[in-house]
Amino acid sequence: MKILSPLDLLLLSDKEQIVFRALTKKPKQTVNEIALHSGLSLEEVSTAVNLLLAQGSLIEQLQEGKRLLSVRLQLEQKSVRNMPVSILAALSKGVQSFLLEIPLLQVLAAEELAELVQISRKRTLLADEVLAWQGENFNFVAVIESGLVVRTRLKGQHLSEKAGYARRTEWMGLSSVLSNSVASETYTAVTETTLRYWPKQDFLDYLHEHARLAIAICQQLSQEIETCKSTVTSGRGKLWVIEGVKTAVGVTTFAQNLAQIAFANRPHGAETTTLLWQSNTPPPTGKPTRKVKDLATIYAHPSGVDQLVLQPNHEYPPQVQLDILLDELLATYEYVVCDTGASESEELVLRLRGQGHVLLTLSNDPDNLETVFARWKKAQTYAVPNQKRFLALSNTSKQVRDVDPRFHLVLPYDPTLAVETHRQPTTNPANSLYSDAIQEVYRRLSLNHALAIFVPSTLDVDCPVDNDHQVQSTLQFLGSVFGGATKSDAEGVWRSEDSGLVTEQVTIVRTFVSKPALDTHLDTVVEFATHLKEEMKQEAVALSVDHQLILV
Repeated sequence: MKILSPLDLLLLSDKEQIVFRALTKKPKQTVNEIALHSGLSLEEVSTAVNLLLAQGSLIEQLQEGKRLLSVRLQLEQKSVRNMPVSILAALSKGVQSFLLEIPLLQVLAAEELAELVQISRKRTLLADEVLAWQGENFNFVAVIESGLVVRTRLKGQHLSEKAGYARRTEWMGLSSVLSNSVASETYTAVTETTLRYWPKQDFLDYLHEHARLAIAICQQLSQEIETCKSTVTSGRGKLWVIEGVKTAVGVTTFAQNLAQIAFANRPHGAETTTLLWQSNTPPPTGKPTRKVKDLATIYAHPSGVDQLVLQPNHEYPPQVQLDILLDELLATYEYVVCDTGASESEELVLRLRGQGHVLLTLSNDPDNLETVFARWKKAQTYAVPNQKRFLALSNTSKQVRDVDPRFHLVLPYDPTLAVETHRQPTTNPANSLYSDAIQEVYRRLSLNHALAIFVPSTLDVDCPVDNDHQVQSTLQFLGSVFGGATKSDAEGVWRSEDSGLVTEQVTIVRTFVSKPALDTHLDTVVEFATHLKEEMKQEAVALSVDHQLILV
């Protein structure tokens, strides 16, 4: 990013100076507007604008389908207020510490990382500033240090298709630079965003000299290709696999109830969306509805949940069986819930656990967790990349008060718990403790993205205020958009130039959302946070998206 000095301005051509002065007097003009008011032709303005953009002297922003141009001015460093200490510490880290957070770069030795830092550059984008247009060549590779970038496929005036968001530690331009292909999407900053970037040739030269990073990039891109292939061939269904550290820990009851709740939460009017796959169980009563090749039979249950029973005596090896089954099941069902029991010897079961998007392990032993971690390590051979693993304490016999924090979930003791049955799904009485717990598990698994807004407790700089109105407004907003939200009080800190580190209260309003909901509504959340910032006269309001900080 280059800030022009008066001396630099003299080095510009006459037409560049005319464009620069026009935008200095009136920022956020289109190319047509500059041509109309400057007396230059449209071609002359376009040529001058492209040269100034290449120098980094102009900003181009995309607002309501219009490409707006402004002079780039020096940005003041914002104060950061109302931040929990852990977040403030993260913001205070140096470049090298930040790069160590990026999984790809963890293969580098300290001196290799220092070399990469040395050839890197920093760039700050304003809200709505375009980083790269679809159809143009990436001439750099970048990673986001802070902020939020949206990827969209523009389709004409005011029409676009949102492809997703990029946040802290995520790369941009990596595959395009390595394949020498143009950008397939337009990258636009949603909030003020800081990037660490490398010019294309500098980055390629670095890879030639550092084979470990080049291989790590190849592995990551290969995993992404396999994920795309899997999505095409297997559909978009989710595979949730439940296992027990030992028998009689409640795996069957848990899987049955989870499947029932998943089915009950299907879109209104939708047909069967959930399949329950129970290993080593006899077929349920009733006639089968169909077969999956000659490998399994599916039965329809009056509750609406389909059930799968494996067929014995076939000649395919386990890996082929599983591939054939999952290809069809994940293309047919939104959720496939698998009860795999406690076996550690059956290869098909081990492979099935490894293929789960989520692997949830139940234990009724609150102390001996090393058994679980040893089990996970043993199954790592079959695990897919980015598998999410949860450890749940199945508290079926007594009330446990002090729970090891390594347990992600605690299923409460419930005297009304139904007796397990291998014949058909059963659900617990409405509003029972166990039923409520399974509802929460379903919510966490299906709404697997976390979103939070930090509501300050001061107005302007240092005026304490009752923020109940803003907190309730935030709860109502997140609740109406995403279906629910909770609040919690926390202690925030901020650095004052006059007083040093100042401590004050902050309220965190959280919700859990699905990826489609996040991609659809994140812009709306940023807009709400912007209004909150203006209402409370703050320098910035913080959002947390999947535990990554974004300042608005």
